Amino acid sequence: MFYLLDLIPIPSPNFLSDIASFEIVILAFLVPLSIDIVSKISERYKSDSIINLFQKPWQIKYMPIILLINIVFAIALRFLVNEDDKSLFWKIASLIIFLFFIFVVYIVHYSIKRVYNFMISTNNIINLLYESGEKALEK
Repeated sequence: MFYLLDLIPIPSPNFLSDIASFEIVILAFLVPLSIDIVSKISERYKSDSIINLFQKPWQIKYMPIILLINIVFAIALRFLVNEDDKSLFWKIASLIIFLFFIFVVYIVHYSIKRVYNFMISTNNIINLLYESGEKALEK
């Protein structure tokens, strides 16, 4: 019997350590750095609404939680799976973790892009504040 999962190359469980390490570095550096940068911008313009505006998208708001969940899942699976495991469970779990890792990379890209836009473009911040104000007035 042929399974679609048989087409997926089975990586060794060592890739879980690589994913967890990468995400720990992101959690340790990107999250505090982005908060610090936005706080400095907020101090420059003397407005706390800039911080709220930065943290408004779900990608920014939930990034630390998503990173922690994926780190815990990757580390737990790393210790549960044997080096020579070729089971269906391992195939499915490794695929899920890899897809989740791609999702994390998207969120990190979005976060870096947002921090960059806040740092570089004053007009971008003003436009976002204006749009936020318009939406608040519509309600």
